[in-house]
Amino acid sequence: MGFLDHLRTYGPSLGPARLARLALAKWAKSRDKARTARELAEPESEADLCQRLGLPEDPTQRAKALRDLLAPLAEASLPFEPHTGPLRRRADLVLEGEQLLFGQRLQVGWPVNWDWRWDGTDNVDRFRDDVRSTWEVQRLQGILPLARAAHAVGDQDGERYATAYLEALQSFHEAHPGPHGLAWESALEVGLRLIALAQGLPLVAHSHAFAEHHLTALRMVDRHARWLRADLSLDKAVRGNHLLGELAGLVSAGMLFPSAQPVWWKRLLPREILLTEAQTQITADGVSVEQSLTYEKFVLELLALPAALAELRHEPLGLDARLAACALHLDLATAPDGALPRIGDCDSGRGADWGDEDPHRPKNLVAYVRDRWGTPK
Repeated sequence: MGFLDHLRTYGPSLGPARLARLALAKWAKSRDKARTARELAEPESEADLCQRLGLPEDPTQRAKALRDLLAPLAEASLPFEPHTGPLRRRADLVLEGEQLLFGQRLQVGWPVNWDWRWDGTDNVDRFRDDVRSTWEVQRLQGILPLARAAHAVGDQDGERYATAYLEALQSFHEAHPGPHGLAWESALEVGLRLIALAQGLPLVAHSHAFAEHHLTALRMVDRHARWLRADLSLDKAVRGNHLLGELAGLVSAGMLFPSAQPVWWKRLLPREILLTEAQTQITADGVSVEQSLTYEKFVLELLALPAALAELRHEPLGLDARLAACALHLDLATAPDGALPRIGDCDSGRGADWGDEDPHRPKNLVAYVRDRWGTPK
């Protein structure tokens, strides 16, 4: 829904002052996006990038500094499978072109076809104009099994998986550098990619491949964070889970590379806004105000990673009680077969990958949150 549609739908109930504030936010956002687009279009040297982000210019020193920075964050997205066999099999399937999308095992190719849209399936004609399938591939969640296997397996196979993961990021960056094109049309999708990058990069930081490919990964996070800062849904009459996902991505990026926070966050306070929005969208008893169990699960997926990263950086977001209550509510609402009842609006997408193959059976997500933040008092 665009700005004018929002005004027509919600304008009569907002009042003149709120409408004026929204119009001003819309104008400021348009100006910021235009300026940021011009900045991203300008080539930037490796030295200038590193100086801007407060990182060493020497490649060897920079790779070591990033490895030391990222390695302690690996536990925030560690896999739940204690045995390496299943992790290897899942990673090998990705290398054979198979990814889990919408709870289905679908062939998207290797190297990945980042513009896939139900190609080679019976749905190709039915959903020809539906961009969500392409966005699902572009969220970078489908290649996370490679990063998880790289971390868990080690040795030469682990290095092979790390290389494949980082080369996949390279191929996405070359295909969709942004900020224009389908992959960058939705600020939520940019936020979800940052969450996926924040889940994956700490898991491969130990690898030799990271030393070779870290600059591309750094540029990706930098471009995503700068564009997202300019495109946040702060100008929307109804913000919903889109703004939560965007803020979660921006906060996750800042937790990956704290020295870049002044550049990526500028005068914004994304941690504080995220806390306020989360408390608005999840009630004290853990129930989503959208009255949909699958959207409640989606929001919990979004929030778990930045909250865990912030905790590991000793900068907690203050969301512990809300996260614990939300996980408990989802646990209590889960049917005996492990599935969430289809109450309210329903979506098979994922805000982040927590190892659950079926997006309607969030066993791992709930276990992760309850293990980290306990049961609400």
